[in-house]
Order: sequence, then C-alpha cells, then structure tokens
Amino acid sequence: MFDIRDVYIQTLIEIANHNPLVVVMDADVSKSTRSRKFALKHPDRFFNVGVAEMNLVGMAAGLAAEGKIPFISSFCVFIILRACEPVRTMISYPNLNVKLVGGYAGLTAGQHGPTHHSLRDISVARSLPNFVILSLSDYVSTEKAVKAAAEWMGPVYLRLGYNKQKAVYPEDMDFHIGKAYMLKNGYDLTILSTGLIINEVLKAVEELENDNISVRVIDYPTIKPLDEELILQAAKETGAILTVEDHSVLGGFGGGVAELLAQNTPVPMELVGVGDIFAESAPYEDLLVSYGPAACNIIKATRRLLKRK
Repeated sequence: MFDIRDVYIQTLIEIANHNPLVVVMDADVSKSTRSRKFALKHPDRFFNVGVAEMNLVGMAAGLAAEGKIPFISSFCVFIILRACEPVRTMISYPNLNVKLVGGYAGLTAGQHGPTHHSLRDISVARSLPNFVILSLSDYVSTEKAVKAAAEWMGPVYLRLGYNKQKAVYPEDMDFHIGKAYMLKNGYDLTILSTGLIINEVLKAVEELENDNISVRVIDYPTIKPLDEELILQAAKETGAILTVEDHSVLGGFGGGVAELLAQNTPVPMELVGVGDIFAESAPYEDLLVSYGPAACNIIKATRRLLKRK
C-alpha cells in the first residue's frame, strides 16, 4: 500500500529529471502535498508562495505563458474554490498549460472539518472550459496520470486523496486521458465510480454478489472529458446505472453521467455521494457512513435501484 501523494511527487521528480520545463509551486502546505521532496531535488525549480492561492495561480499562469510547465499544489478545496476566479480567468480562459494538483479530496480531510472537506471542486472544475479533470483511485493510476498530465498541452486538475490504498490496477495499466476502465463485468446493473472511493464500491459488490446480484464496475480516472461510449454501452446492456463519488451529488461526476444519459439513453439511475450539506468533523470512515459513499450505503442504493429496473 502506498500514499498516492508520495507516488505523485516521486513521479514528478523523475519527469523533471529529464524535462527542465517542469516547475513546482506550493501554497505553504508542502509537507502535506509532499512537494517539499521536489524542492530537495530541484531547489531552483520550486517556489513556495505562502498561504496565497490566488497569487499561486497568477504566478503559475505567468510561468506557463513563458513556456514552463507548472505543477501547483494545495488542498483541493483551496486550489479550486478559494482560487476559483483566477483559475477561470488566468488559466481556463487563455487555455494555459498549468497543472493543478489538489490533496485531501472529498471527505479525506476527516477531522479537519467542513472548511477542508472538498465536496464541490468537481462541480466547479467541470464548468471550466479547456480543463481536463483526473480523479485517481490508486497509486498505479496516479503514476500514469501524472505522466499523462505532464505531456498534455493545456490545463489539468489532478484530484488526489489522502489515505494509503492498495492497488486497483496492474502495474502495466495502459492509462489514457479520457478513457474509463471496466474492473468487473456484470449484467444486473452498472456502478460507475471515480477516485479512492472505488475501494468502497468493490467491498459493496463483493457482498452483493453473495446475493447473486451481478454488478458491472467501471472506474473513471478521467471525469472530463468523459468516456461517454462506455456509459451508454453499460446503460443499454445492464439497464440501470449507479454512480458513486466522494463529492456532492450536485453537479459532480454523477451529474455529468446523468446529463449524458438523459439526452441519449435514459435508464433508472441513482447517485451516491454527499447531499446538499456540510459534513462534520470526524474520522474518514465514519464520515463515509454518515454522508453517503460507504459500502453499506452503496448496497442500499443498489437494492433500491434494482426495484425500479
């Protein structure tokens, strides 16, 4: 098991060893984001701007305009929400080659509380033109995604969790931006998921299959652009779709799926995630149970959905 933050920064160090255009910037949380490890290897290409996320974005935009490839790090809630306006105006609008890397995705901030829970970042990032959104489920996909983001010309938002996780994918995973991955085939319904919450999905599916419910599981490391073909195929073949995300159900990953299905292949659907509420301070596992995307709640939603099929 590996912390994907460590995998992220180690991969970035290796990329920077061969690409002098890569620079890393941080908003005074480099211990948590792990970017201080990059500073030790490439001190002349690391910039800590202090607790000033809007300045961080502006400086990164300037560096990108001059041909650099800035990877800028903070917590998800700060790099997307606090710095939203300059991200829109200085990165999204001019389509600059800046990579935003957010930690503590969803409820993984746990006892840090509602100011640090990042439950609306996907909603905001989805609405920004030119942005790619990557939400990674394990350390294997994280390594591949960082490499892909460095090669992608244009703004990218990488949404990283906090907890150590076991691998979901094999080491030789063939990662491509815009591609989803079927982890398990099934015929009664399809569960679509994104990010570290895939582990709760897999726990739920194991129990459901003990009751002879056949579940197709598809992981979406890319939220934007969405792999639409796989969603539409699953809707036609299984007849019901359930989305799971560690994020608000308003305007997030599930919302994007619902928009697609409503216009193409309407089928019974449920969205599992956090409702229109601020979550309290508590251990991560307890928050998942209380606010939605835990295995026990996924199982309940699956059973409700099958009754409507």
